[in-house]
Amino acid sequence: VTDDAGNSLDGKTLGFVIDKGKSTEEYVEGTVDASSKSLINVKRDISVTDGQTYSGTGSIHRKKATIEITAFPYLTDVVRVINGTDEAGGVMKNPSSRTISDSRHLTDKEYVDAVAATAGGISAFMVTDAGGITIDVGSGYLITDDGVVEYAGTAGETLTDDATNYVMLDLDGTLVINTTGWVSGYVPLAKVTTASGDITVLEDARGWLTSPSADRMVTDDYDYGETISAGQVVYLDTTAGQWKLADASAEATATGIIGIALDDGVASDSGKRVQVAGIVSGLSGLTAGYQYVSDTAGAISSSAGTYKKMIGYAPDTTTLVLIPSFGVGKLDGSNSDTTTDNLNAAMTFFAATDITGTEAETLTDGSNADSLHIHDIF
Repeated sequence: VTDDAGNSLDGKTLGFVIDKGKSTEEYVEGTVDASSKSLINVKRDISVTDGQTYSGTGSIHRKKATIEITAFPYLTDVVRVINGTDEAGGVMKNPSSRTISDSRHLTDKEYVDAVAATAGGISAFMVTDAGGITIDVGSGYLITDDGVVEYAGTAGETLTDDATNYVMLDLDGTLVINTTGWVSGYVPLAKVTTASGDITVLEDARGWLTSPSADRMVTDDYDYGETISAGQVVYLDTTAGQWKLADASAEATATGIIGIALDDGVASDSGKRVQVAGIVSGLSGLTAGYQYVSDTAGAISSSAGTYKKMIGYAPDTTTLVLIPSFGVGKLDGSNSDTTTDNLNAAMTFFAATDITGTEAETLTDGSNADSLHIHDIF
């Protein structure tokens, strides 16, 4: 069965108007059956008001009554959905650009989410869909170790299509967007998924119960002096004014201020962050217990290297509590027996003994009890 233009009507539900404009006018709906070349599942006497069938029998029509094919069934479906008689076949979608102004306007999830996010005035740094694969980011104030940083916000920021975009602020108040993941120490704002030129998922990633930098000390005042990866141990070369990989095989590279690099970088890179105190998270492969600078440049070890430089304590395999210290102890030669047991024994001796007589002689040079040895304790 085809129409005059040759389009197949087989299996299609069609509407017809019989005797249009006459007192016997009737709207009919039916499905074209290809095998019998007739209408099946016919509904007659359909109301143009609500799409309902009332009499079920329809009107009596004369021979050669006029019959017109119409889109009436589809229009009645729309009317029935609007009237709440039938459910919509899918989820109706508003255009990306719309103005919700009347108290009785229909809203959508995106609009409701935005209203919920701004309830109570919490709109700072809010990321919203600006159409296509662009976003707007609200303004706000960021509290850092260096004080308050004001972020002015941005509009129409373009994301990467067909990807998961991580939207965040660095501690200078600069917007950072990448498709690889969150950057440690940055402030997360939203995770946005895009596909085929549109935003499909927008997750609010703002945290409201954090205490920024309350448990750590981070500096970006010095450049890197060589290639350094996040998580490596570095020392401050005060002569060059640069961070370099700490190495316990030499005193010069294991002494002074020690920290953990938070950013990847190469020689002469500026603005790279190093944590020098507090809790460092996101590490890997640590052995629970006290941690030291290793004889391997940049590495953390649960045992001391040639020059003993303790840097902190690991409560688990991924967390390090930095303990600032400056001096080092060389664990070879005359210092190799500087152990915890020996130090404890020495403290017990001094606490329990009056240094007189034969006990005093053990601290003398020869028989001169006035000349005491001075020993380094590490």
